[in-house]
Amino acid sequence: MLLNALQTAMVQAGLVTEPQVENTTARRQWVSRRKWGHSRTRRMVSWEHELFGSVQITSSNFSLDSSTRQEGPNTWSRLYAPKGRPENIQLDFTGYLKSDVCLLHAAGGLVTDMGTRNTFPPFEVPITYVGEENHMRTREKDRDNIDLVFLKLDGSFVELQVSVVMRRDLPYLCVQEIYGGQVAATTPEIAEELGIANHKADNDTALIVIPLYDECAFPDHEDVGIYRNYLKIFPKMGPKVLDFAYKRKAVAGLAACTPAYWQPQWPELTERQTKNGWVSGVVTFYNLVIGWGFAICRVKDGENGTTIPVFVHFSSILDKTGKPVMSNDELPVLQPMTGVILKYKEEGGKRRATAVQVP
Repeated sequence: MLLNALQTAMVQAGLVTEPQVENTTARRQWVSRRKWGHSRTRRMVSWEHELFGSVQITSSNFSLDSSTRQEGPNTWSRLYAPKGRPENIQLDFTGYLKSDVCLLHAAGGLVTDMGTRNTFPPFEVPITYVGEENHMRTREKDRDNIDLVFLKLDGSFVELQVSVVMRRDLPYLCVQEIYGGQVAATTPEIAEELGIANHKADNDTALIVIPLYDECAFPDHEDVGIYRNYLKIFPKMGPKVLDFAYKRKAVAGLAACTPAYWQPQWPELTERQTKNGWVSGVVTFYNLVIGWGFAICRVKDGENGTTIPVFVHFSSILDKTGKPVMSNDELPVLQPMTGVILKYKEEGGKRRATAVQVP
């Protein structure tokens, strides 16, 4: 088994052994326990995890579609507007927590311990209308999405991002499992030796996050030789989550953590696809709220191959027939660690995908 950069560094530092790294049965069982769906009585999108608890999401002024789509960590459902011109989309939350789990609510840079509240803060996504045809728009930073962090006493956590996404004037309620990790405590010296971003809890303690989902150990699009860690993904909210975990003593010793392993499935290209300019790639991440992400692709560099990052926008995602997914009034979605074929162009030293397709 090949080790990723973090795993290799932990082995070299004597914090774990290779057999420990390879023993990922418990984590894989954890991943397989994801359950998504909707109520048969009142339409809703729900998330359930037997180690953490559950959350159910409904709308009090919009109607949800009768079916809920789910692909890996992504779940979504169409929203249907009432008559007239509603000013917002109102979302309501219910759920429960396991006895050793606490829930954090993050919105607009503010992180709230839900243990101090009896109900969820109201989540109302404002709607603006554009043009003579009154096209609905909901994209507004820090107002069209919230994060929910389910944190266990052993430092393991799952972070969900709940949002309203608008594509071609069609609103969707989306729930994305954007990270699964474990908060670990070590010394600043060891954190520096591992080469991983860390947050100092005090002079003697550095907090880092170990990825527990394979897809969370994805390569950094700025340097594909290392993985993009939690504190780099969430530079503002991440330290607040770690501070809360440290105060609650919801942290693990670094040696007790088993980092996930990035295991992409590279698609094989046909001779025709190669002649038509397609290259083989793998999705590193894709965020439903902002509608973009990155893929890494293999290109020939002389006699050797090399891996490069490519920016992916939702408008470039194609269906099986080669048409834009949006043209079918569907939500463009990409799963992390999924193999894709793509075409791209370079502009100003940056690469942008012009076509992305799951073979």
